Amino acid sequence: MNSKSSGAMTRINRIPGHVLLPQFATRHLRPITGVVVSAALVLAMWNDGNALVWSALLGGGWGLSLLYAVQLRGLKRGDGSASWSGVLFAAIVFPALAVPLVLKSEELLRAFDLTAIPLALVYIASKLGCHRIGCCDRPHMRRGLLSLPMLEVLATSAISVLVACALAVDGPDGLAFLVFLVLHFVSWQSAKRLRT
Repeated sequence: MNSKSSGAMTRINRIPGHVLLPQFATRHLRPITGVVVSAALVLAMWNDGNALVWSALLGGGWGLSLLYAVQLRGLKRGDGSASWSGVLFAAIVFPALAVPLVLKSEELLRAFDLTAIPLALVYIASKLGCHRIGCCDRPHMRRGLLSLPMLEVLATSAISVLVACALAVDGPDGLAFLVFLVLHFVSWQSAKRLRT
């Protein structure tokens, strides 16, 4: 081991565990969130009375479809950029194709409902990442104001509360996802306009 790598290991060893773990979680928040919400979706679908193997197939496939969709623009351009429109597209297309095949067509709207809050959490994690590295903000932003990614985090958190209320009132299947999709699209597009 050369002196440079040995020095790096020494610095890591000196960092206390209660500091190292939050640093790791912050830097890898997006993939960690993706794994957690995919697992939560599996449990939610299983709790809805579906077989565990089908729930795992749908929840895991949903997470993987988002993982690949977010990279499509970066792979096409070769610049590593992310595509949230690709994520939304995958979040609609994957259940629309998979649920009728694996479960029943009448389960589709309920499956969409179960993905609404996980999608919101993935978006919140991505915007916290943007805030941490200082991207996706308004040009010439004044000091002392919240960054645009943090405003998006607050807006998406509020949307999540409304989605949770739509789920709690036991309304028609598909209502919670519709609430999320409409409000999120307005928030997302408004933020895009502020960035230009």
